[in-house]
Amino acid sequence: MGNGHQNIAAYKTDDVVKCRLGVMNPASGEIEQTFYSPVWRNVNGKGDTINYKAIQMLRENGELLDLQARVKGGSKVTEFSIISRGDLDGRSYYPNPIWHSVIDWVELVIKVPEMKMAMFNNQMSIKYMITISTRYFEKADIKWNSYTAAEKQAKFADKVTEINKHLTGNDKAYKSIAVSSYMDPTGKEIKDISIEVLDDKVKDGKLLPESSAGDKQILFSLMMNPTIMGANTFGGGDGGAGSGSDIREAYLVQIMLMEAERRMNSKVFNLIKRFNGWQDKYKGKNLQFRYPNLILTTLDTGGSTAPVNP
Repeated sequence: MGNGHQNIAAYKTDDVVKCRLGVMNPASGEIEQTFYSPVWRNVNGKGDTINYKAIQMLRENGELLDLQARVKGGSKVTEFSIISRGDLDGRSYYPNPIWHSVIDWVELVIKVPEMKMAMFNNQMSIKYMITISTRYFEKADIKWNSYTAAEKQAKFADKVTEINKHLTGNDKAYKSIAVSSYMDPTGKEIKDISIEVLDDKVKDGKLLPESSAGDKQILFSLMMNPTIMGANTFGGGDGGAGSGSDIREAYLVQIMLMEAERRMNSKVFNLIKRFNGWQDKYKGKNLQFRYPNLILTTLDTGGSTAPVNP
């Protein structure tokens, strides 16, 4: 407040996570203080006056009369808080958020990327298993049995590298590899070289349908149509191709749904207007606080948007 406490000089909103409500006065049934801290984990207790501050709160739903009475009574306080909230759900302090009914979906959506990250960090992405029999090396190199174990391992690795170079890459697509075989003492045919294709157990898109369903459940609880942000085209169970008409109509409905919240915000603006005497200063000019709306239009109207009165 400024000008000798006769006018409201500034108004700002704060993130709700930085604010806490004080204990209700049992005599009046009113919450008389709010507490503010940008980082609550740094608060060291009730006596900490550096990391948080207490702010006197105006009487809920009677803010203008309360502020006028305080000023008239000679209050020297220059900063007050106002709480703006809708249905309290029978709670005195913090009502459940509107997405609380889908809290399990919220937890699921959080866990999906965690599980995906763990899966990618721990998976072994092996496409082929190459088996080369010892007999192949014995036939290919008459000195094979004279080599040390390390030398044999090095020659085995060289042969695998040679096979990879021969078969991998776009220019090597559909090439073949010719190998011989022999019969072991049991009569079983053993190939000198065999290449086995391994089944990839990590399927593309795993858990994404669940994540998409969770996203939509959360949006529905918030009364937000996924079409507005194109979310109806993602994941399983989509809602269509996302036409322009879908987006325009969903946006119009969203404006109507936001009207209640806009009226709650206007309560604060009108408090400032009346306390500062602007309704008298601009008498006859119909001072009102409005939210501008732009309505999406079709291309044949000559423009992409058109203003409308709220």
